Amino acid sequence: MKFEKVSPTHMKPHPGIILAAELARRELSQAALARIIGVSAMRISLVVAGLRPITAELALRLRALGRPASYWLHRQCQFDLDRTRASLKLGRPKRIPPRRR
Repeated sequence: MKFEKVSPTHMKPHPGIILAAELARRELSQAALARIIGVSAMRISLVVAGLRPITAELALRLRALGRPASYWLHRQCQFDLDRTRASLKLGRPKRIPPRRR
């Protein structure tokens, strides 16, 4: 098993940054997206600011932008893993030997 060391400069961006870029590309405001998908504008604003994660429920709603829910959840998961890995400062993981019969 190979351990990936991720420095803060190599972390994946918060999915809110990707969402903000998608909104800009479509010339769609955060408030307009919120109305379209049925959530509060504050919720979208907090995601775009990187202060709130993309949940499974929000990912399903964001399908309105033409990407599957798994796209948004994968981005959130990657961000969470990178951030946690960096904060834990883990070394090489210990290997658990296979069970002997």
